[in-house]
Amino acid sequence: MRISFISNWEPPTKIIELWSFFGLANHYRRFIKGYFKIITSLIDLLNKGKVWDWNEQCQKAFDQVKQVMTKEPMLALPDYTKLYEVFLIEFDFSMKYKLGKANAVTNALNWKFVP
Repeated sequence: MRISFISNWEPPTKIIELWSFFGLANHYRRFIKGYFKIITSLIDLLNKGKVWDWNEQCQKAFDQVKQVMTKEPMLALPDYTKLYEVFLIEFDFSMKYKLGKANAVTNALNWKFVP
């Protein structure tokens, strides 16, 4: 269902439609290699004072992002029949209290108000 929705998405004709597409595409951006290189021509349409000019380069970027989002290995549910390796990284972490502006809210909460 979701794949057909993405693959049938019509090219945007207004900025608000482009923002709507970016809303979906940006959700998957970390899984798309070179995402920002691909959508550069689409981002240029959002510049203030720029006239809407949907050209071949924009169409190519739009189609490429749609194609990548609908490819098979994009996102997959885990296969629980296979073994998993868990990697744990140890951190030497400590919190220290320092007086200052950063702790103003904490300091205020620690003080009791006496009328």
